[in-house]
Amino acid sequence: MNTHSDLPIAAANHVSSMLTLAKQKHGEAMAMVGIPDANAIPRLRQVLQLLEEVELLAEDAG
Repeated sequence: MNTHSDLPIAAANHVSSMLTLAKQKHGEAMAMVGIPDANAIPRLRQVLQLLEEVELLAEDAG
């Protein structure tokens, strides 16, 4: 059972977790962008998906 005093700590932990995950996914996406590939479209779609997940995580953290 959460008490009122636990709420700020839980919220801070949630925000920290979401931002950490967003940072990891952003790093993955940026690493994928720098890889030369003759057929880059599938990889770029994956990058776009990762960046959309980053956006959702950042919104959730907010």
